[in-house]
This record gives sequence, C-alpha cells and structure tokens, in this order.
Amino acid sequence: MAVDEVNGVSPDSTTEKDGSASLDSPASPKDMNEFIPLLYKLLSKTVDNATKSSSAGDADESAGEEDNGDGKADNVPGSKVAIKALVERPNKDSGEKEIIEKEKYFNPEKDTKFADHALVTKQIYDADRKLEKTTVEINSPHIRRALKEVVKYYPSESLKFDPPEDVIFEKPYALLHHHRAELTESASKAVDSAHQDASAIESHVSLLLNFLDTEIGDDGPALRKLTDSGLITFDLLWAIFKPGDLLFASEYGHSRIYRCRKAGYSEDKRNGRYFDVTCEFTHGDGVKFGTATVSIRLWQNELFVGKGNTAIDRLPLFPLHYMKEPEALKEQLRERGLRYLDIRGVSTWDYEGLFLYLKKPPFDYYNECASFDGIWLPRSANHRIVVDPKTFVEEATKQADGFDSDDEDDCDDDDCARKGNSKPSALLNTVADPMLCPPYVYGFSLETKEWCRFFLDCLVTVDWTPNAMDTLIVSEAQRNIVQALVTSHRFPDHARNEATLKGKGLIILLHGTPGSGKTLTAELVAEHTKRPLLKVSTGELGSWGSRISYELQRLLTYASIWHAIVLIDEADVFLEARRSGPDQFEQNNLVAIFLKQLEYFQGILFMTSNRVSIFDPAIRSRLHLALQYRAPDADRRKLLWRQQLERVPAQDKDLDVDACVEVMHQAEMNGREISNAVNTALTLAKSGNGRLGLAHLETVLRVWEEFESTLRNIESTA
Repeated sequence: MAVDEVNGVSPDSTTEKDGSASLDSPASPKDMNEFIPLLYKLLSKTVDNATKSSSAGDADESAGEEDNGDGKADNVPGSKVAIKALVERPNKDSGEKEIIEKEKYFNPEKDTKFADHALVTKQIYDADRKLEKTTVEINSPHIRRALKEVVKYYPSESLKFDPPEDVIFEKPYALLHHHRAELTESASKAVDSAHQDASAIESHVSLLLNFLDTEIGDDGPALRKLTDSGLITFDLLWAIFKPGDLLFASEYGHSRIYRCRKAGYSEDKRNGRYFDVTCEFTHGDGVKFGTATVSIRLWQNELFVGKGNTAIDRLPLFPLHYMKEPEALKEQLRERGLRYLDIRGVSTWDYEGLFLYLKKPPFDYYNECASFDGIWLPRSANHRIVVDPKTFVEEATKQADGFDSDDEDDCDDDDCARKGNSKPSALLNTVADPMLCPPYVYGFSLETKEWCRFFLDCLVTVDWTPNAMDTLIVSEAQRNIVQALVTSHRFPDHARNEATLKGKGLIILLHGTPGSGKTLTAELVAEHTKRPLLKVSTGELGSWGSRISYELQRLLTYASIWHAIVLIDEADVFLEARRSGPDQFEQNNLVAIFLKQLEYFQGILFMTSNRVSIFDPAIRSRLHLALQYRAPDADRRKLLWRQQLERVPAQDKDLDVDACVEVMHQAEMNGREISNAVNTALTLAKSGNGRLGLAHLETVLRVWEEFESTLRNIESTA
C-alpha cells in the first residue's frame, strides 16, 4: 500500500473539496531516505487543511450568530438576548491570565460565541485555581437604560451605565436584586406605552431576571419565605439591607434612624465573620451640621446560631419597614431632630435619667491603639450639665473635623475589634435631615467632671432661682460687693489665646469656719448670674504635679469657654506658703502650678479655705477680694432655721415655723448642720408615714448634742 493511501491522500488527486491545492503525487519511495521527507510533507499538509476547515467553520458560526433570530445581522454590542459564561484564571504553566468559555448558560443549542451577548458572566480564579469571585457584565443597551432610570442611589457601585463604561457587578449582584421590582416595572411601562423597543426591552429584562433567579437558586424562595415571616439568616442579610433604605436602631431605649449607605460581609481573624453596614446620619458639633457616616457590625456568632435564622426586629440594626407604624416613628424622630438642630453653641440644662459617660484611660495609661479615647459606660443621675459638642470634639477626641475620618480599624486589639462600631466620619455634606439626628448630644457633667452623651428626651430646661442672692444670709455689704463684681465681669471672646488673657480673671477668696456659707455663696452667685457652676475639690485634681496641672488647666479652660463660675473647695493645699527644704518640693510645686493657672485664667474663680493665716504671699497678691465668714450668731441661726423649714412643702410638715425657730435656734449649729438637721428630721417623719413636726426636730437635736458633747470630752482629754 502506498504512503499516500495510508494518509488518506489519493496519489493522483490534485484538489481537495475545500478548493485547496493538494500535494503532487510523488513516486513511491524506494528507501527510508525518501520515505521520511515525504511523510513530513504529508503531515504538514493535513494540519494546514484542518486549520483552514476550522476557520471556515468559525466564520459560518459567527455569521449564524449575527443573524439575531429575524434573518438580519446585528453587530450592536449587547443586542443578542443571550448570556455568555466565561472563566478567567491564570495559566498553570505561564501564570498569565487566560479566558475560556464555560458551559452554555441556559440553552446549549441556542447559545453562541460571546460577541454581542446581553450578559456575560465570568468566574475569576486566583493563582491557586480557587474561585475568587463571579461577575456579570451588562452589555445590553436596554438593561443599561433601565438601570440608569431606576437606580438613583447606590454609593458602593458606579452609576455610570452609558457606553463605553463597563457595567460589571459581583455576585451576589445585590444592586440588581435590590432593584428587581423597579426593573420589572420599567419593562412593563415600556410595553404599556408601546415603546418602539418594547419587545426587546421586555426580553432583555426578562433575561436578566431569569439570570438572577438561576444565580440565587434555592436561596430565592427561602429568602421570600423567611422575610414574609420576619426572619433572616446571616448569609442572606445582604438581601434586606438596600442602600438608601431607612434603618432602625435603639440606644438604651432611645430610638433612632439611619440611612443605609453600603453593606457587605467581612471577617475578623479572631472574632469571625460579620456584616458591616455603613450608615448615614445627621451629625454636628453645635456649630455646623451635615451628613456623616458610621460603621455598624452585625456579628454572626453573636446574633445567629450556626446557619440558623433570627428575627429581623431583634437585630441591633434592621430596615425600618419591618417596624410597626414606621410613619408615626419617623414623625416623632423628626420632631426630636429639630430640637437637636436647635441646640447650638454652649447651653446649660438640668438632666434627669440615664446617660453615657466617656470612661477615659488613667492619666499615665499608654496603649498602642492610638485612637483609643475610652469607652462609653451607662450611669443614671439628676444634675446640671453643659451641652457643648464643639469642645467635646476638640478636647475629648483626636479628630477635630469629625470623630474619625478613617474607616479602617486603627486598633488590632481584640476588644477594639469586638466593639465593632467605628467612630463617625467627617461631614460628607451639609445636608441635615432632622429625622436622621442622633438621640443624644455631647456635653459635660458638672457633677462627675466627665464628657457624656446626654439623651435629648431627658434634657430639662433650667429653672434658675430668681433673686438667688437675696437668700444668702451674710452681711449686706458682703452680698453687695460680691454681686457687683460678678455682674460686671466680662469674659474674653477667645478663651484659648493665653497671650491676651493674663490678669483678666476675677479671683475671690472665701475663708472662715466650716458651715458659715462659703460654698453656698458661690452656688448662689451661679444661680444669680444664670451660669453653670464648675465645682471641684483638690482631691479630684489628682495627687501629683503633672496630673494636677493638666486637670486644672482643662477645667479652667472649660470654664472660660462656658463662662462658668469655678469653685475650688478646700483649696488650702494650693494656698499654703512655700518653704525651703527638700521635703517641701512637692508642695512648692503645687503652689507654683496653681499660680501659673491663676495668672492666665480669665473667668470667675471662688476659693474656700479654713486656714487664712498660712497663705502664700504670691497668692494674696492675685486676689481681687477676700471675704471672711464667721459662725452664725443667734439672729443668723433664726434666719437659717426659718429658711430651711419654709423650703419643706406644706403637705410634708405639721408644725408652727415660728415656734420651732424659737426652740431650735438655741443650739449653736452652723448653716450646714441646720440644713442637715432639717433633712434628717424630714426623713425620720416620712419613715413613720407622718409629717415633719417639732418632735422630729428635737429628736435630731438631742442626737447632735450628744455627739458634740462626746467630741468636746475627747478634745479636753487629748
């Protein structure tokens, strides 16, 4: 048999069926030297013919694809109502990216090459051949126009749907699922309005919806069943958090609303998976307001048991439309938000209820987490506060424009990561929606000396005591001079410019026996001038130099900003005369620190002391007024008893005030002891379900006299 016949080539044929020239028929080889070259020539011709045949077949198939079902060729990108599935992965040998076709997506016999397909889905693998992500590219001009029409807000995706922009979404295609209803409605409108491309629009959108149904698989019916029952699983959280939707949250019983900006899954190396929701809300510092964002994390191992579900309304954050009567809640929070926006600058309030205070690290504490400013802890109290968000931003946190403009975690500590929620960002714009305002304002507790979050619903307008100075039982001359000084004092406009503040303060020393009215004087001055009272004891400032200097400067700066009255109670440690000697270094340092702060303080400062004889000369030279207070005599005790008894509500007492005053004033009590005696007697009366009477007062008086007698005996034998 001839070699030509073995290879399927007729020795005397000159032309193949495809029209290509065949090999000339050679003579039969006589030996191996002739056979081998002939074999190479035949094999080369066979490969060449196969290549030409394949090219012709591809051309025929491509021509068939261009026929768009109606016999007309259509090369418009995305015009074919079909899906092309591709796989992008690194080549095993070269490592270079390669793209191959996947199996036919819907109908194998109708699917063609991927030119002009409305949708192109692609699986992308990493270098280890592990699936990295799956995407879908929208080529259809009809779907692009529909998306442009219905998608108005989706910050996590580009909203540029016009060519030549690529429109690509990653699985699970949240944007497409979130706008499924709108896309369906858009196609229906095109059909109803007899749009010229109505048929194409309907078929292209239907193709997209079929694609989404195929991709979500069994999760689609499961999602609808769960949400209809008010339930959700962790893996399906993405489906209910649509950017632009309103979200509900509650902080210690106070409702609030956010707007969803974006959401997605992430994982912490120690705490597991979480769903991270970036929320928009109205934020301000009391001067400027606008929209900021905050990140809220929903942890899988905290809120879900394995793959199980949980009630949507039990999540710490969930879409508002799952609430009952959402419209009523929106109106309620809008009204509260208007109050939030009305609180501008610095304001003084009374507060009743729970608040959160910023528990900061100790003064000498160091942590590698540079952004760790402390934690918020709950506390309940009734006292006076100062609302000042601007100073809070400047003093209590590290970011001046917002609380934190970085969305990344600054701390790698487990507790920081577990805490979850980021700090608010800087303002994105100046749009201030009242409905999105937080339920709290930032302020300073005058009682605890801490920065706090005070809930708006617990703020009470201050009822300042009218003619407060008239109730101060001191000589008229003392009252008049104090009143004149504090009323005429002017606070500088720039409380932080030390160069212009030297010697601008008003320093008043109140010295004398305990219970003689020194502290009360400062309290009544604050009421009279309608200013907050910042009362601090030396123990609250710390026990070593740098801490005392820091705390004192901090509080005096706040007082200057708020135009507050400062009272340093029992200030003897700062007033004591300096002495020489190595053991006096710490005391001398405290006096020097205090002198420096007095030099640049521009507000009103009261100091109380019981030991005037040991004052440092430098302190005396800085005093604008020093008032001496003595123990009350009989006439003043009568006034004090009458004042305290008249403050008791009529329904809580059953006594003749004049008769009680005549009996009780004979005891040589000071003002504080008289106040304590009345309060103790009132408590004694209420414990017996009765009203305050003379007998209760006399009982308390006898106990006090016994105690005083014991003290005198001890002192006499010492």
